Amino acid sequence: MEGTRTMERTMERTAVGEGTRGLERWWRAAALLLVAVLACALYLSLEQAASGGLGLPLDDGWIHLTFARSLAAGDGMSYQSDRWVSGSTAPLWTAILSLGFLLPGEPLHWSKGIGVVCYLLAVLAMVRLAAAFGVRRPFSWLAGLLLVLTDWMVWSALSGMEIPLFVLLTTVGLELQAREVRAGGTRHWALPVFGLAMLVRPEGALLLALAALERSVRIDARDGTPGLASSLRRVRGLLPALGVAILSCLPFAVFSLMAGGSALPTTFEAKLESGYKWLPALRDLWMAAEVLFRPQPWTFLLAGAGAAALLRRCGRAPQSLLPLLWLLSLPCAYSLLAPAGRPMPMGNFGRYLFPLYPSLIVLGVLGMQSLGPVIWRSWRWRGGRLPVPLLACAIVLLPSTLATLAGAPRHARNVANVEQSDVLAGRWIAANLPAGAVLGVQDVGAIGYFAPNPILDLVGIVTPEILSGSTGEEAPPARDMGWLAARVRARNVDYLVVFPASYGGEEVLGRYLPGLRALRRFPVRENVTMAGSELVVYALAPTE
Repeated sequence: MEGTRTMERTMERTAVGEGTRGLERWWRAAALLLVAVLACALYLSLEQAASGGLGLPLDDGWIHLTFARSLAAGDGMSYQSDRWVSGSTAPLWTAILSLGFLLPGEPLHWSKGIGVVCYLLAVLAMVRLAAAFGVRRPFSWLAGLLLVLTDWMVWSALSGMEIPLFVLLTTVGLELQAREVRAGGTRHWALPVFGLAMLVRPEGALLLALAALERSVRIDARDGTPGLASSLRRVRGLLPALGVAILSCLPFAVFSLMAGGSALPTTFEAKLESGYKWLPALRDLWMAAEVLFRPQPWTFLLAGAGAAALLRRCGRAPQSLLPLLWLLSLPCAYSLLAPAGRPMPMGNFGRYLFPLYPSLIVLGVLGMQSLGPVIWRSWRWRGGRLPVPLLACAIVLLPSTLATLAGAPRHARNVANVEQSDVLAGRWIAANLPAGAVLGVQDVGAIGYFAPNPILDLVGIVTPEILSGSTGEEAPPARDMGWLAARVRARNVDYLVVFPASYGGEEVLGRYLPGLRALRRFPVRENVTMAGSELVVYALAPTE
């Protein structure tokens, strides 16, 4: 009887303890999300003050909204409802944004709201990712807070672009990969998640390939050698999940092939110059390191120790190395895609590399944890105790906090720059130019969203035919004004909307397009975002 009572009391204490821990987790999650919401509110308030309303920090966000509007209107993946074009690199994001045109309210506000929700979910996924790699509870919550205080993540949440959704899917996939590899690799849910991520960013294909390779060739913890004898069996086990991942992307690849002549989106050809390198350039890797270091300096410096700790664990038990592989391979892949002597494509402000922050953070936090339990004990100091763990966390969080605070006015300036140029020009064109006049446009996003005119995209995202001539010849590797002017004339463009500084100035433009006349100028104050400090609408002289 006494033993039964003792067991009952033990079970009660265990239940109370589990309930307390569960409540504690909820409070920590709520506090984490509250900090994230406050960061977004800070950015939005400064954005509102700078522009008198809400906007987007890059013209690319308006491209997504224009595609989403056509999809919601039943015109499919078209830009101006006249024909389909594979100009979106994020068809899943486009489909989600299209819901904003079917729901009450402003689609712009929905795009920001959806981005914020993805950002908040990514923060919670970051905590789980850290725990999946053996990061103890205080450090796993620190990892989530570090992602919250990554300024470019707050910027991305409000950008109207696909970055927060891609970060969410890749973070969830990395966590599943870690748990499934440690469990013996009998389940493969991570691969379909990475397949879904491919519909948000093409870089998901690299992550899917790395995950499948890691599952196929696993290091045997007993002797430290690859288990080559069982590789074929592992590959056969992967095929169903890998097939699901590939099939999820197959429809859009077929659509791109039919609409643009390539399985890749037109953006791929428009933004990548022809040519490649056999080895990554050190300059490119340095540029990538700068993008990762500035918002997260301490995690960047500690990531090496975290990688070493991860590799040591592989000798004792199955362990996923995917965060390390992803962190190293993506910058190298981008560097290889750029021609020799040309910098690698990283997007504005390095945004193509923003999805690497969760991997960097998990390695950095692992490095902090591996420094040893003695360091993290409170030290006696002058009769009291020095709370070393608390001080260490404060030191790690301080530069990220300062970067987040400094990022708020930069985000506001980005939005203001876009509003002062592309948005204002699009609204002016809609009110002052004939709706049937053909526009030759450098930034197609906001102008295509607000102006009803047919558009020739000078970059080639939504009119990819400009990248090749009628005989199929490729565009020159560098911007060739003679080649560009010939295509403008061939398409009977009536008005040119460009930043003249990016084309060599008005003198160069006038030399290749005689009779060019400026109708309206849109100066960009304190420009840090656009291709020039002035956007100009030009009228072209009629062709004879």
